[in-house]
This record gives sequence, C-alpha cells and structure tokens, in this order.
Amino acid sequence: MTGARRLRPYALVGGRTHAEANLSMESMVVASGVQPGDDIGPEQLELLEQCRTPQSLVDLSAGLDVPLGVIRVLLGDLLAYGLITHSGAVEAPAAVPAHRDITLLGELLDGIEAL
Repeated sequence: MTGARRLRPYALVGGRTHAEANLSMESMVVASGVQPGDDIGPEQLELLEQCRTPQSLVDLSAGLDVPLGVIRVLLGDLLAYGLITHSGAVEAPAAVPAHRDITLLGELLDGIEAL
C-alpha cells in the first residue's frame, strides 16, 4: 500500500485490532463487483484492486507489505460493506487425542525398525 508505509499500522485501522468477520489467514477473498461508496479509504480501494482475483489474507499481507492483523481488519470492513466475499476459514486439523495407546506406538516402532 503506497501510503501504508508512511502510516503506522494502527493508524490504517483507526486503532482497531479485531475484525468483525471471522477471517483466517488462509481464507480466500475476492471482490464482489459491487461499486464502493465514497466512504472507502485508499487502503481499502487498493485491497479491492488486489482482490479482483481470489487472494488469501496471507498473500495480500505479504504482497502489500502490511501486517496480517491490519489486512484482516480492513477486509472485515470490506466484507461488512458487501464489497468482497470469502470462502471461509480452512478447517483446523482434528485434535490429537490426549491419551496414546503405547502398544500402537510400539508396533509402529517395530515396523519402522523392520524397514
């Protein structure tokens, strides 16, 4: 973002640290095609330009050299205005059970040693 390098990240988002939308760093966002109003800032307009093709939050953050938290807040605003759509968060991997079957681990080790 052109002006982003001159401003501190918290200034870009008005001191906000959380987005209203649940956007994970892997979420894919794309511009919805709705025309933005006059109340959209230049940083958000630049994000909309980048989102003409689907982009992940992490790719936008890296490509624009803006912290991920700032990207998340700005995109949350765009989502609230209906200017972008998102594919949602990628599901987290299933939790590993707290207990482990020691016999299974022993069999696994025996199998590896047999290789």
